[in-house]
Amino acid sequence: MKKISTLIALTTICLQIAFSQETEIETIETEKTTKFRANEVKISLTSFLFSYNNHEIYPEIEYERLFSSGFGLGLAGALSFADPNIFHIMPYGRAYFFTGKWSTFFIETHVAMLGHYYWSEHYDEPRKVVNALGLGLGIGSKIINKDNIVCDMYLGIGRRLNAERYRFYPRVGITLGYRF
Repeated sequence: MKKISTLIALTTICLQIAFSQETEIETIETEKTTKFRANEVKISLTSFLFSYNNHEIYPEIEYERLFSSGFGLGLAGALSFADPNIFHIMPYGRAYFFTGKWSTFFIETHVAMLGHYYWSEHYDEPRKVVNALGLGLGIGSKIINKDNIVCDMYLGIGRRLNAERYRFYPRVGITLGYRF
């Protein structure tokens, strides 16, 4: 019996060393199982503060799936409550670096599908709805507490590929969410 318990303990230690990169931050360890916390749901706090179309409420909601401690894919989206022609959908990928116990740094690339209004130079012409496609880059930091509350802070810029005016758009945000 003593040999079996020693063998189980050594096997457990070897497995923990082999998977230590993933289990350092994103896992919950119990006596029987180890569960990888790979999903995050977040809401942007800055989208409530800085809505850009006549101060409408424009909430942005994000979902991110972590595939390892160094890489994740996500989807951010927002739709105006007042006008369904104003929206954005942004799939993104993030590479994480300098991972500490409770925080990490990341670089992000994203593709944006944007719906917005284009104001003409003549005041008597009506505004037109324009759908644009964009590509962008960003940097940021993620902070995680022991209760799996996540806070992302990021700053980036993107370029609309099919826009006549306003070719560049910002990607700035502070998000708050939960990792499960």
